[in-house]
Amino acid sequence: MQDPGLAHLSGATGLDIVDLISDDATAEHLLQLQMIHGTFFGSYTNVVPEIQQFQVDKSDVSVTRHAWLVSDGDTAVGEIIFHTSHNYKIGVIHFVAMREDVRQQLKLGWFNSLIEAVVLSVQFDLQRDGSSLSALIAEIPFEDLPRWERVGFKHLNVDYVEPQHGRSWKLHGDLTFSPMTAVLKCLPTQDTQFFNSIALNALNAFLVEHYDLDSEHPEVQRMLNAVSLLTE
Repeated sequence: MQDPGLAHLSGATGLDIVDLISDDATAEHLLQLQMIHGTFFGSYTNVVPEIQQFQVDKSDVSVTRHAWLVSDGDTAVGEIIFHTSHNYKIGVIHFVAMREDVRQQLKLGWFNSLIEAVVLSVQFDLQRDGSSLSALIAEIPFEDLPRWERVGFKHLNVDYVEPQHGRSWKLHGDLTFSPMTAVLKCLPTQDTQFFNSIALNALNAFLVEHYDLDSEHPEVQRMLNAVSLLTE
C-alpha cells in the first residue's frame, strides 16, 4: 500500500512527490534533492549523504525515514524531510522548503495540507506496529514561528538548541550548539493533561534518539527539565 501522505499532498498541490527512501527513487531524484537542499539549507551539508546511507541501510526499525522531493514536472521545487519515531510515537520534522514562486501559485492552505500529509505518513508508519501518533515536533528558525502556529503548532519555550553539524556532530570535535526554535503539534486525540509527557517524548525523539546526544549532557538535561515545567 502506498504512503497516503504522498497522495494527499500531491492532490492538494498538483505537484509530484517522491520519497527518496523508497524503491521509486532514482539517482536523478537524489541529484535534484541535493540541488534544492543546497539552495535552502546550504550549511547542512551532512543531510544528503545521510539520505544516501538511509537508502541502502534500513536496518534501524525504531525509525522510519522520509525524504520527499517535490517537483513541478521535471523541475525540483521543494523538499520535506522527516522521520517517524516508533519508540516515542512522534513525527520528527527536519526540513521543509518550497520555492517562493511555487508557493505563490498554490491554493491558500497549502502548508496546512503539507502538515496533514506528514501526519498521514507518520500514522501509516505507526500502524504497522499497532500504535498511534501522539504529536509532531519540528526545529525551525524563530522568524518562521507565526506560520507554524497558524497550523496548530505551539512554541516549546525552552531556549532550544541543536547540535552543530546535526547527526554528524561526533565527526567535528567538541560538541557545540546553535539556537533554534522547537514547535510541537499534539494530535486532537491526545489528552492535553499529558502535554508535558508528550513534549518530553518529542524532545527525547529529537535530541537523544535522532542526534544521539547523551541524555545526561547539561544542555539536554536543561531542555528536558524546562519542558517538564511548561503548561500548554
